[in-house]
Amino acid sequence: MIEQHTPSRRLFLAAGPAAVVFPALSAAAATEPDPILALIAKAEESERTWFDAEERSGYPYMVPNTPGYEAAWEASAPFRDAHSDDLDRLYKTPPRTTNGMTAYILWMRRYFDGSVPSSEAVYNLFNSPLLNRAAA
Repeated sequence: MIEQHTPSRRLFLAAGPAAVVFPALSAAAATEPDPILALIAKAEESERTWFDAEERSGYPYMVPNTPGYEAAWEASAPFRDAHSDDLDRLYKTPPRTTNGMTAYILWMRRYFDGSVPSSEAVYNLFNSPLLNRAAA
């Protein structure tokens, strides 16, 4: 004889939050690309450009307060400032899709490489509509 099981109270209680979270996540998997993807690419590009400019100037190999040190630092300033601006834009644009969230978390892991992430980067992650919809 086959036993029939009735759904438990625990199953019904678990279905409530799931009914809120899963539609929010699936709605977030929009067909249009997340704007954060382009911002991550731009930040990575500007970082490479900045490091290349420093390498060309010889700054990483100079001893502080030696001739040419200040000039080499100033030569890379526009590239350093551009990268800082790109990071500011990135930190002000929360991920909107699951792909964007994944890309942003992976970028944070690479960028901060074992150090403590900046509070701006973490706050931007928590400010994502994905997390806000799921918590509502």
